[in-house]
Amino acid sequence: MKKLLIISLLIVSCDNSTEPSFCIEGCIEIDGELYYQGDIDILQEFINLNVSLSVEEPLDIGFQIWTDGRLFELQLHDNHLTALPESIGNLSSLERLFLGSNQLTTLESIGNLSSLKFLYLEGNQLTTLPESIGNLNSLE
Repeated sequence: MKKLLIISLLIVSCDNSTEPSFCIEGCIEIDGELYYQGDIDILQEFINLNVSLSVEEPLDIGFQIWTDGRLFELQLHDNHLTALPESIGNLSSLERLFLGSNQLTTLESIGNLSSLKFLYLEGNQLTTLPESIGNLNSLE
């Protein structure tokens, strides 16, 4: 008599609200938590562009809140930032961004943050805002 073995594999994406057991489409596991690799890469670009960020790991910069593997909130105030990565607009789940008390002079690519609801910029060296800031339709 042959026995039939049925194997079931649950595959969910990082955007699913349930606890994923196996993540596809660009997620990686770090210390038992799932993170979207693209968001991690953008945090690494912050480090690469700003010598003031004296950390080696992207998850160690500022204060971060992650939801379902995606970066939801990023607080980088008072970090002497001079530049934002061009890819910042790819943080498609980012809703809160705190960049106050830095040395930013421009905000290029920030207009692509389609989910952004809160943007804090006080205390920078901005002289103009990009036209693309008008694309931030979710700002409250």
